[in-house]
Amino acid sequence: MKKFLVLILFSGLLISCSDSTGPQAENLQLSISPSEQTVAVDEEGTYSVLIENVENVFAISTEITFDDTIVEAVDDGFSVGDFWNSEPVVSLNINDEDRINVTIGLEQSSGVDAITGDGTLFSFSLKGINSGESDLSFVNVQLINDSGETIQDFENITYNNGKIIVN
Repeated sequence: MKKFLVLILFSGLLISCSDSTGPQAENLQLSISPSEQTVAVDEEGTYSVLIENVENVFAISTEITFDDTIVEAVDDGFSVGDFWNSEPVVSLNINDEDRINVTIGLEQSSGVDAITGDGTLFSFSLKGINSGESDLSFVNVQLINDSGETIQDFENITYNNGKIIVN
């Protein structure tokens, strides 16, 4: 009888610990990779901006902020990522000392209305100018579809910011 009772309790424990909700939908994510990097003063670190689980995106506009007393943006340290199936239109502004302003979008005449999936949106480089740490944060993010509207699930986006450490 004791063995039967133990078996019932053990079975109940297993059932209560199991995930009965089924597969979860993956959230839209925007990430800076690597999430943390260490460089020396006068050395550059390169980061990629990754997007995951996006549907029907036509363009992105974002700023990435950093502590301009610790790092500075590298003028020729920007490249478009493999997410874009065709040559996108790119606007890059590094005139502000504490941020990179990036806008990337498809051309209306490219024959591609929008992209769904995962990939690298762009990469950028920062140069260490003084010892310390700086957060790398997304601000003023906009993801739009080919109608100029905010994409579906934008309100549920997960941001994975980064950090640079300068020794």
